[in-house]
Amino acid sequence: MTRFQKIAVEVLWPPKAKTAIVVAVEHPENKPGLDWWQDGLKGGTTGNQMLISIIKRLAEWLRQEKGCEAQGLPYYIAQGGIFLKDAAVMAGLRYALPQSLSAESI
Repeated sequence: MTRFQKIAVEVLWPPKAKTAIVVAVEHPENKPGLDWWQDGLKGGTTGNQMLISIIKRLAEWLRQEKGCEAQGLPYYIAQGGIFLKDAAVMAGLRYALPQSLSAESI
């Protein structure tokens, strides 16, 4: 049993939420360091740090440019998250940005 299976926590959707955007950062095989744990690093890994930065910029862009209230959610339920990655996979969500559009353009 993992430490996350031991935690019995109710998953709560944010009260006024209507839409979820699932964002992912590719971790190619030739860049294993993106997934290496580093104590003291926000998000724990370089890949997670990149993801956190993208989500913050996306939420800010949605607020400023589209007038939509947006917030990032943590991954782990014990931290208030909703396992979006797992939900996306289970729903069969699969989308890749075209080469002409990248997270850096946001």
